[in-house]
Amino acid sequence: MALPEGSDRLAWKDDFIAGVHEYGSVYRAVEAVGSKTGAAYGRRRTSERFKRAWDEAVAQFRKANGKGIRNSVAKPAPRQWKRAFIEALGETSNVTASAQQADVSPR
Repeated sequence: MALPEGSDRLAWKDDFIAGVHEYGSVYRAVEAVGSKTGAAYGRRRTSERFKRAWDEAVAQFRKANGKGIRNSVAKPAPRQWKRAFIEALGETSNVTASAQQADVSPR
């Protein structure tokens, strides 16, 4: 049985959407509201309104912060990122700083 859209059991959803808008991350948003990712993804599958709000929050975050997925068609990594990364790593021995200097994710 589906819960009504205004159900008290789903009081976290507005805070979750605000968290996605603020952090741009589902994991950080569910952490902020004290929920689990499974609840958020489950609600996304069952509620078109929640899915639209989620997608809009992500789009607004990316527009405001200029962040997107690295190495995608929209934002490819710089052509010589490996060389820049290795050179910076040799100088600093800091992976995060080297990745930032090469304009790639530390992952």
